[in-house]
Amino acid sequence: MTRPEIKFKKQQDWPYPEHGGDLHEASRIAGLSPEEIIDFSASINPMGPPENALSVLDHSEGLLKNYPDPNCREARKSLSQYLSVEADSLLIGNGSTELIYLLPHLINEDKEILLVVPGFSEYERAFNSRNVPVHKFQLNPDQEFKVEPEKLLFQFQKIKNPGGLVLSHPNSPSGNLWDMDSLKTLLNFCKKRNLFLIIDETFIEFSGEKYSLLKQVESNRRLIIIRSITKFFALPGLRLGYAVLQPEWHKKLNEKQVPWSVNAMAQKVASVLFEDEKFLADSRNLIKQENEFLFENLNTIPSIKVFPSDTNFLLFRVEQGDTGEARRLYKYLLMKGILVRNCGNFDGLNHIFFRVAVKNRSENRLLINELKVFFNGSKS
Repeated sequence: MTRPEIKFKKQQDWPYPEHGGDLHEASRIAGLSPEEIIDFSASINPMGPPENALSVLDHSEGLLKNYPDPNCREARKSLSQYLSVEADSLLIGNGSTELIYLLPHLINEDKEILLVVPGFSEYERAFNSRNVPVHKFQLNPDQEFKVEPEKLLFQFQKIKNPGGLVLSHPNSPSGNLWDMDSLKTLLNFCKKRNLFLIIDETFIEFSGEKYSLLKQVESNRRLIIIRSITKFFALPGLRLGYAVLQPEWHKKLNEKQVPWSVNAMAQKVASVLFEDEKFLADSRNLIKQENEFLFENLNTIPSIKVFPSDTNFLLFRVEQGDTGEARRLYKYLLMKGILVRNCGNFDGLNHIFFRVAVKNRSENRLLINELKVFFNGSKS
């Protein structure tokens, strides 16, 4: 069928993003203001930040007059109560990305890392920056990114000098949780061989704490959990992440961390952020409801394959299309004021894969309708 007519700038003016959430570049490309674009490319809680966080920011003038606490004591105390872990097991950073770039300091020079991909690209960059050899275990889209631990461990054991394994739970960009028995198998394997198991739980709060391995850190010396407040608490501009790890690793990484990397406002927000239990419950309920709505409606479009997700975003693949069709879709949506995440720069994926955030009902409906116009020629 004939696709909707739309005039585009030259192709070189339409670069795919390195990460989600770059509204400034998207607005420049589309000729729209950032306010005119709905950002489906960054998987942020559609409820927005909790009121107590906004209240802190509204009264932050006094925080600017002094240096922040270099040890983040108040923030760590609040986090330790929220997570029920010891404060000396918490390392707070300027976003989880800062912590990711600290992790290679734990790997001995002769050791190698296995990354489960597709996954967050900064892990590979971080280990490359310290000349740590990186190997990859590829998840298969045709198997809905599910993993067989035996195959993963078989590849892991072929590495000459393994130092650790890195995976995301839930995975990004696919959105699926790992089977808990599989995670425990990997955890036992790494524990017996004294290997690091680094689990990125950036999106776990959308899925539920019952799926986390956080409580296993105390009894597993080399288990490290990485998290961020960016996604669930809708504060990407504040930059605050944390690692849950044993105190010996906390001490080692703290020595490598840039002094005062976590600003005073971020620390103060963290000290109150986890108190609003209603926000936590309402967020999970909204995401569950809207995830189901978005999945069911996208699944009615024959031209795309939608992958089930346990978190606040969905991955889909353009079926019977090519990279030209994918680029046209990306342009079409952006000119309609909708920014999506093209996944062509994820390992094992190409430009016919897209990730979209789960947002509120009216925004989700708008995305659904525009996709139907593009592929079917009519709205629902």
